[in-house]
Amino acid sequence: MLGRIKNKMLRILLYIVVILLVAAGAAFIYFNQGLSKYRKMAINEVDLEKIEDGVYQGEFTGGRWKNKLEVTVKNHKITDIKLLQASNMSGIKDIGEKVFKKVEEEQSLQIDTVSGATVHTKAVLKSIENALSK
Repeated sequence: MLGRIKNKMLRILLYIVVILLVAAGAAFIYFNQGLSKYRKMAINEVDLEKIEDGVYQGEFTGGRWKNKLEVTVKNHKITDIKLLQASNMSGIKDIGEKVFKKVEEEQSLQIDTVSGATVHTKAVLKSIENALSK
């Protein structure tokens, strides 16, 4: 009887381990899906001299990255960028704020990516490019 209980517990433990391995594999695939594609994504420069004063909305959706923002241009300069909507991934708002600050300081989309967040940075930059390219 003790042997049957032991076998049943081992079987249950084996099922739990298999379920955890499958879940970990699925998470790994989800979090790495599209990484290389979006890491290589080109960010085109926008000629601010051709942009009239105004507030422009742009967004980017690709893989698990999605964001929508608003870019304010005054006197051919980016004066403000606001994140309106972001994928529900932790840290994207903080990364966005760092990117916004660099873009506003340099008045360019050709900035260094935030360390450890290349794809997040590019997703935000592509949203800005999309806003100013309309």
